[in-house]
Amino acid sequence: MIDSPIDGSQTVHFPSDVYVRRMAFSQTIICISILCVIAAVSGVFVLKLFLISEPYNSQLTILGIAFAPIIASVANAVQIQIMNALYYNIALSLNAMENHRTDTIYEDNLIAKIFVFQCVNSYASLFYIAFVKDVVGDPCIGTCMSELSAVLSTVFLTRLLIGNLQEIIVAAISQASTEKKEMEGVPPDTIFTPIEKQFTLVEYHVMLGTFKDYAENVIQYGF
Repeated sequence: MIDSPIDGSQTVHFPSDVYVRRMAFSQTIICISILCVIAAVSGVFVLKLFLISEPYNSQLTILGIAFAPIIASVANAVQIQIMNALYYNIALSLNAMENHRTDTIYEDNLIAKIFVFQCVNSYASLFYIAFVKDVVGDPCIGTCMSELSAVLSTVFLTRLLIGNLQEIIVAAISQASTEKKEMEGVPPDTIFTPIEKQFTLVEYHVMLGTFKDYAENVIQYGF
């Protein structure tokens, strides 16, 4: 508590030095998270090198289709989804800890945290194939452009599939579970009113709901 500079009354005050320390801590966690992404992407390329070597490449070639690169690309897509989900919760916790003064500042900082991480996480492997792989002497499968096309297609389609499963199937299961819980002790022939039906739907957060939708669209258009 400090004396208000406006009327001299006691008012809540968040010390600037504490704010700076918390921001520095957040930046450190973000940098560590990005390093973890780079390590995970490196692991995916090590897995690809392992799978395309013999005898594994021959074992994973079925009807003339080499599944080794596809498996590595799917692993990359799954890694992207998992790390995005984990980091999203970390970003929310960091943003809350920073104790921003207004909703606008809170939203701006959350946007910066999420988009910086998601861009690195989503595009790191593609950037490496397009601009770095050939330069450092890591041979591409076929041409770098054909490998880039294959990885991009696999990552994009896998991400799309997982996203639809979450938004449609998982949401439907969650709603059915909620409806079943709400119907306990109610006659089985009871029909939900429209308002009651709305109540059982998954919550669409006034800020985070639209934020996640925009983030998903931005990443997809980026692909």
